[in-house]
Amino acid sequence: MSARPKWVDDNTVTKCKKCKEDFTLLNRRHHCRGCGKIFCGGCTSRQCSLPETFDYSGPERVCDKCFDKWATAEEKENPSSSGFFDGHVKKNRETRLERRKRRRERLKKLMCIGGCLACCCYCCL
Repeated sequence: MSARPKWVDDNTVTKCKKCKEDFTLLNRRHHCRGCGKIFCGGCTSRQCSLPETFDYSGPERVCDKCFDKWATAEEKENPSSSGFFDGHVKKNRETRLERRKRRRERLKKLMCIGGCLACCCYCCL
């Protein structure tokens, strides 16, 4: 029997548990496999092996707190095994906000007056 933590319901959370950023179309929710809480992608950018009782077969997405709790010494020393992308460097909050602002601006250009994302009349391009 699995002893995985119970996941928080997506519909009850509007902000990242750690950085408090609002979830949007571009800033998506991610469950930490170690504690079940919901974070943004930047705050769950690491992965590590969890206890056998959790019944996962390999390294899983975790928050920073769970990474510090569950990661092996090897996973902590080897950044390529503790992140989803090789060479991934966690950006500071200001840089993430700037990136999200640019994405929102690009998304606005793709939206037509009626608000559809698949604008076939190219009215905004």
